[in-house]
Amino acid sequence: GRADLKPFHLAFGAKGEQAKRELAAVFASQPQRHWVGIFDKVDCCVTPVLHIGEALDNEQLQARGMVAEADGLPQLAPPYKLSDYDFAIERSAPAPGQHSEEILREAGYDAAEIDRLRAQGII
Repeated sequence: GRADLKPFHLAFGAKGEQAKRELAAVFASQPQRHWVGIFDKVDCCVTPVLHIGEALDNEQLQARGMVAEADGLPQLAPPYKLSDYDFAIERSAPAPGQHSEEILREAGYDAAEIDRLRAQGII
């Protein structure tokens, strides 16, 4: 353990940043599964941060109905549950830049300005 860090559990500023760096180094010293095994044995609230693929495959998220599908692609659904409401994806997310031209027109850009932005690789 790192009992020397206990006095800094509520620290902020330079001391808090130093404690964060120390803890980051400790956690980086072992793979995630090591720490999951350690924290599973004690009464504390610790949950690993998952990559999107891990989250979509996570048994708990699937059991809570937090994995939805749109156009054959799995996506995370909202974590909250409401009475008499079932979450559904009505359409998939737009492709990057799919609505750029519409948005720029609504913002007052004319066709020449939009063409210039496109030629510059901005959109």
